[in-house]
Amino acid sequence: MLNYRWCQCLSGAFILSFIVVVSACDTGPEEGQETAKQEADQVSIPPKLDSGVEADPMPAFHEISAGPKRKEAFFDYLAPIVRDINREVEKRREALFALEEQLENGKSLHQEAQDWLGRMTDRYRVDADEPAQRVAALKRRIDIVPVSLALAQGALESAWGTSRFARQGNNIFGKWCFTEGCGIVPAQRRANATHEVTDYEDVADAVRDYMHHLNSHPVYEPLRERRAQARKEGRSPEGADLAAGLEKYSAKGEGYIKLIRRVISANNLADRDATEKDA
Repeated sequence: MLNYRWCQCLSGAFILSFIVVVSACDTGPEEGQETAKQEADQVSIPPKLDSGVEADPMPAFHEISAGPKRKEAFFDYLAPIVRDINREVEKRREALFALEEQLENGKSLHQEAQDWLGRMTDRYRVDADEPAQRVAALKRRIDIVPVSLALAQGALESAWGTSRFARQGNNIFGKWCFTEGCGIVPAQRRANATHEVTDYEDVADAVRDYMHHLNSHPVYEPLRERRAQARKEGRSPEGADLAAGLEKYSAKGEGYIKLIRRVISANNLADRDATEKDA
């Protein structure tokens, strides 16, 4: 279903490479050996890890009769996209753990790795200066969103892909933006309101933005806390559990959490999480 435009900066498969630079300057043997050792302790990581996943155009779900067929078509379309964006996140997470290992072993980070860590710190709204502190904080934020949770929210927020914002702007999750012209103006927007509903190039961009929103916004710290606890206990994060951290996603509050869990349960979406583990 998906097309891939792997960035040249990845140079094929994602890897972490050690770069040894031996000085060509006129130095003594001991100094040259020390320089080589220091450089060998530095790890370099690619500056960009997104795979560039693109989604096929969204099917005309409104033309499918409401009920099981539309639901199944919606889930079958969205699930592979969610899995692929999760893999993007996992690549960042793998890089993060590699940096953590280097730091724990007392090794310095190559400048390229330091720059990448700085970008992730800014992107995920982490307030920390020391590399080890940044890594510790980012481990809670750079992690997957269970497929079941994304499918349930996507279904609720887009009316199973039939909403105006889904059809016109690929907006599956009801995400707002606040710059004039950034999206679609809601028909029922209050006179003094300025928000628009984000217009995405494709559904992959919508999923990517949704995951980043949950992984970075302060109000979803409860979700990230539950996910971190699951990791600590050796469990895979589950959608029904993480839903408890989404009270602020909707004005419905606790009622929204119940709706998400109902959709997950009624449609056996936890089985989609099991498929994710096997993928």
